Amino acid sequence: MASNTDHVSELCYYMIDQTILERLGVRCEQIAGDTPAINANQYHVDALGLTAIKLAELATSFYNVGVKGRRTNGEVKKILRTALAAKALDKSSMKASLLSSLEPAPVWFTEGG
Repeated sequence: MASNTDHVSELCYYMIDQTILERLGVRCEQIAGDTPAINANQYHVDALGLTAIKLAELATSFYNVGVKGRRTNGEVKKILRTALAAKALDKSSMKASLLSSLEPAPVWFTEGG
């Protein structure tokens, strides 16, 4: 998710077990993802058959039994830099503004100092 944005930002998320989706009657269809994260695209799914009631039940499940996670801006930047170095991200699919924010800051030298 973080590799498909304009700028590095904090990433907050919830995860739930897929059996909860099945219990709620939410169908998941595996489709190819469209992100710069080359290996992660294979894990993308679309949730099908969502009604307002199922969506409310899903939100309640995320809140009650979901595993909450958070990555700070600095952590996200480090993860993205590591993924770029490992060639796990398709740079040509990433936004220029994000790529430029991941470049190391220039080091300036002054004469005599």
